[in-house]
Amino acid sequence: MMSSCDVLVVGRNRKLLFEKLKKNKIDLLKVNIIDDKRLFIRVKYKDVSKVFEICKNMWYNKIVRVYGAKRLVSSFTRHAAAIVAAACFLIATFFLNSFVLSTDLTGVPPQYVKRVRRVLNDNGIKSFTPFSSVDKAAIEKALLSFDGVSYSSCEKVGYSLKITVRCDENAGKKAVLSQKIVSECDGVVKSVSVYRGRSLVSVGDAVKSGDTLCDGTITLPDGSTVNGYCLATVVIEKTITEEFLSDDNSSSTLAAMVARTRLNVFGESAQAFTETTASGDKFRIKVTLKTNVVYGD
Repeated sequence: MMSSCDVLVVGRNRKLLFEKLKKNKIDLLKVNIIDDKRLFIRVKYKDVSKVFEICKNMWYNKIVRVYGAKRLVSSFTRHAAAIVAAACFLIATFFLNSFVLSTDLTGVPPQYVKRVRRVLNDNGIKSFTPFSSVDKAAIEKALLSFDGVSYSSCEKVGYSLKITVRCDENAGKKAVLSQKIVSECDGVVKSVSVYRGRSLVSVGDAVKSGDTLCDGTITLPDGSTVNGYCLATVVIEKTITEEFLSDDNSSSTLAAMVARTRLNVFGESAQAFTETTASGDKFRIKVTLKTNVVYGD
């Protein structure tokens, strides 16, 4: 495509201008007369320098528009700084978007900030760490192992690595800090409610003193496990039986036996059952007490 341009010429003696252009073999592709002093002429781009030389000292002139391939070059030249700046910005944005420029810990409770920073450091997280090398699953697993933490996440947000840690509402209580819940009596499991961790017993199971009822093991989506604290409530029905010999089996005697056993074993919070059998000239009275023992929170 031939490149051309429009030139504004200001001055008088238009006839002399045309004669000079013709003499220098400059083709006029288009002429647009505005008034007695001004006109536009379109010439080949390669002839522009000749036009300027002819007009020197006689006519004012300037290029007002360029056509063809030269227009692209001219436009680029005029806007080179802006184009280069935009290109650099896009390249920088694409490049920097692949790296960790900062860590966002606004979603981490103050008491965990130092420990979270230690986890990030242990996982090699620092400025300009490639996002592709960040092991999010390992970081989340380490955060979940903190006492009191029920949820954790590690995600890319812009140029930042955002860490979120959430605590159970009951964090800080003694039961929450336990790694496991252990029965202190023999009995039968009446109910199990696990809020964090896992249950090792089911309703109806017979347990002995010292048996572990629940622990803080958590299974992650990838099948791996972490050990933390246990938050659960387990109710064990404890049964105590005592026998007495009595001269009679009257209701007053039975009531006294039951009261005595309650005070000695459970206080007043137990259910009582009695069974009376003859034993020679006396009566053998068996008192059975049942009460619920609650473990956990």
